[in-house]
Amino acid sequence: MSSLKKIIQQNSFIGLIRLGKNLILTKLFFPSARIIRFPIFIKGRNGIHIGKNFTAGIGLRLDCEKFDLASNPRLFIGNNVEINDYVTHWMYACCYNRG
Repeated sequence: MSSLKKIIQQNSFIGLIRLGKNLILTKLFFPSARIIRFPIFIKGRNGIHIGKNFTAGIGLRLDCEKFDLASNPRLFIGNNVEINDYVTHWMYACCYNRG
């Protein structure tokens, strides 16, 4: 119960509402993830596999696109991975099969 008290003390009322919204969306779309802070940008979701306890900050961008009909790209994110806010401003994960 002390961790819940700490979360309440560290966030404003609006922050708690935003955290609740992010938690609901995470469990709806990525049930094995811990929390993903929205918005996120994903291309090629079928090729992306996310492990358990995944945590992502705001602004995550993952691309796993087919560049031709023969390619079958895959992007695997392991268990217990944490990605900070706006990491994608510097770089983003781009996955493709060079064939």
